[in-house]
Amino acid sequence: MSPTLEVPDVEYRVRGTFLEFRPAGSGSEKMLRSRSAGSIGLSQASPRPKASVEIGAGASKVTCRKRARSSADMHFVRLQEASQLARGYLADSSASTVEGKSFMSTAETNSGCVSPFGAKETRLRSAIEALYWTTCQGKQPGRGEVSDVLLHLSTLAPMPSAIKSRLMSHLLWSLGKMQHKGIKACALHDLLSCSELMTFHLSDLCAMLWGSVKLGLVELAGRIITALDSKPLEEVPPPSVANAMWCLSTLKLNTAAATSVFRKLLQLAVGAMRSFTCQGVANSLWAVAVAQDFRSAAGHFLQRAVARAMELQASLFQHEELCMAVWALGKIIGRNASDFLRGEGKCVQDWLLLAFSEATERIGRLKVQGVSMIATTLKHLKQEGFQEARSFLSAAARELSGKVHQCSGQALANLCHAFVSAIQKWPETLEKPGTYKEKVVRFAKAVAKRMGARPWDYAWRDLAAVASSFARAKLHVPEVRDFAEALLKHAEEKASLAYQDSVNLASLMNLPPKMEPRVGENPANNDRRRNRRKCKFQAP
Repeated sequence: MSPTLEVPDVEYRVRGTFLEFRPAGSGSEKMLRSRSAGSIGLSQASPRPKASVEIGAGASKVTCRKRARSSADMHFVRLQEASQLARGYLADSSASTVEGKSFMSTAETNSGCVSPFGAKETRLRSAIEALYWTTCQGKQPGRGEVSDVLLHLSTLAPMPSAIKSRLMSHLLWSLGKMQHKGIKACALHDLLSCSELMTFHLSDLCAMLWGSVKLGLVELAGRIITALDSKPLEEVPPPSVANAMWCLSTLKLNTAAATSVFRKLLQLAVGAMRSFTCQGVANSLWAVAVAQDFRSAAGHFLQRAVARAMELQASLFQHEELCMAVWALGKIIGRNASDFLRGEGKCVQDWLLLAFSEATERIGRLKVQGVSMIATTLKHLKQEGFQEARSFLSAAARELSGKVHQCSGQALANLCHAFVSAIQKWPETLEKPGTYKEKVVRFAKAVAKRMGARPWDYAWRDLAAVASSFARAKLHVPEVRDFAEALLKHAEEKASLAYQDSVNLASLMNLPPKMEPRVGENPANNDRRRNRRKCKFQAP
């Protein structure tokens, strides 16, 4: 049976995501429909009501019931807001139109109840909450709903600060979750001044910061950071701490406010790490890795983060979170990885090996960019000697041989460098059938075919890096030779060739490059010194 709002003179009922109503005793069988069920926290699947609140008196009294939320509905609309929305519907009962018409259309206001907000403003608040509720459920709102909200944003200006804080956080969070790019920055800049943001709640500011970063609203994000810097951040919840750190590192703002807020959040993260989820651990590690100024001071944070990751287990991390965490650890540890991992960073070493094993099992489900990040970190930290690392590299070379077309130039260069470097660590297995080197050769052939056929699609530094890796591995196969010839032709047409690149290409083609003549050896070739970066090859 559908849940009902108990109103003496108006009959309400919920049908799916719609709220239907009609005046009691009117004799009409047609129900007016409004897109408002989600906005007041009602759902057809909601369980028995846990609490209720009455608003108004007499003919305008409304009983708004709070439904118990399930574990999936973590963003349930507060009871107070739901009550205010229900009161707004009584104030403007005809604002919801007949099925098929827009919820934002104007209509005459019912004078039976005095609403604290205007009819148009009430409908806008309801539409924002409906948009937020739909996004929280993982659904994609219609384009018309988003357009109506953005069109009427100016009516939010006269609202009280407490209500506007929550509504704007819901709006920006929803738009950021959808990655809606149609929002105009000027509309929000006029609504949210620096002085007004100072009065907003901390959790709402963090949600607005995340949404503005996802939408690319850098100026608005800067205002929010300034507001956060003026507040004590001790009351920021742990999930918001990790998200705010991620936002600050993504923006890369070199301002005093951004640096101050990040330093405060880093201190809070150390104390609240036991409450972080897998996503929080990955986001905070990535944020510290990107913020170069804080890497050296992140020793205590790193130990807490890895200890929390060990508690959560690598199997609980999502694919992207696992790759982010591994890459971030490599960036934070830096060049002194060997000494650190053998000493105080032994727990980091243990977690990395668990992450390598988990990535090997998920190799078919990981994105190519994620595999490249793990392989690069493995090479950077010199982990090739461990069995878990060997298994990952072997599985990655086998899996990515058929996915070369999905890789960017930088990913291909990083993968080739990591695969080739590991060959030198396993000399005892090179001659056995089905070994790691055979898988690398198969991957190299696929890369050579792809990059040799379309060299103009890749940056020259990536092409040169791949050629260097092939030369170090001494991969003298027809596909690699064809790649070298195509690369040489591309270099002669588009760019001057550095001498080291010419040596690598000559090695792949089994051709000795003509060395630049020394002074006094061959005066006839002295004119070649005018262009030292160009090097021609002898004819085969």
